[in-house]
Amino acid sequence: MKLPNSCLLFSTMILTSGAALAQAPSPAFPAKPIVWILPSLPGGSGDVYVRLYTQVITANTGWKFVMDYKPGAGAIIGTAYVAKAAPDGYTLLLAASTFTSTPLMQPDLPYDTVNSFAPISLLGNQTNALLVSAKFPAKNLKEYVAYAKANPGKLNFANNGVGGYAHLVSAALHHQMGITSTYINYKAGPQILAALMSGEADATITGIAGYMPQVKTGKLRLIGLAGIKRAPNLPDLPTLSEQGATGFDYAGWFGVLAPARTPVPIIRALNAEIVKATKDPELLEKLSPVTIVTSSTPEEFSELIVRQIARWQQLVKETNLRLTE
Repeated sequence: MKLPNSCLLFSTMILTSGAALAQAPSPAFPAKPIVWILPSLPGGSGDVYVRLYTQVITANTGWKFVMDYKPGAGAIIGTAYVAKAAPDGYTLLLAASTFTSTPLMQPDLPYDTVNSFAPISLLGNQTNALLVSAKFPAKNLKEYVAYAKANPGKLNFANNGVGGYAHLVSAALHHQMGITSTYINYKAGPQILAALMSGEADATITGIAGYMPQVKTGKLRLIGLAGIKRAPNLPDLPTLSEQGATGFDYAGWFGVLAPARTPVPIIRALNAEIVKATKDPELLEKLSPVTIVTSSTPEEFSELIVRQIARWQQLVKETNLRLTE
């Protein structure tokens, strides 16, 4: 998707113009269950987020929620469904950070990533990290870079597909550090895990929750976090930024969006309940091992989306990154 010239105005316009473009909300909102669309199969990490957040919000307000799974086409099917839904607050989208990179892979999307949605709030930043096989000699970023420079073409990096999170973020890291790698594509996390355990692949960048048992037994090694902040549950694990990749901030995220032109009071009401839910002790306890629980204003989330789309476009331009098999 070509970033429209007007997108930089989006984050400031969306909430001021929304009320004028949409029908005024009912004072009884919500008068019926709110449908939360997950553009993925049941059982994924998105399930955990939505179930915990809706349980807390229901306990606090009595609001009812329904989860509706619409997987397929790399989340495009479910995302397009929400883009075309009525802007009345009764259809929400769980979006992941790949929401902003999908336009690179699919320039002819059936929706506009910026203008078809009204961001509500972030829900959490995933604990993503550079992870290496125990057979790989590096124990920190300095040693990782030194190995790659001393062994051109021998650093085998496991990807979750061309244009996926690991591919894009590793390309950003390797470009910043002046190194290259050989990419090996796998279909799913279990395949990446097996490749790292066997030494077929040397490294990957991924959410680490599913890999922690192997980390704890010494079969895999954490090098550093991909976000700018340390994880509360791993206080001794430094970020990659701290280790020399200054400013490197590619934490994955989950967030919630509504269709564009959803009335501002409804956006504000949903945001307020999400912000309140992030302070719930049970939610924090259950999500902390896999994420950094957070929230945002709608404006902050809007700005993040615009900023990340531009960043991915710049990365592809600077690195001539190949986004096809």
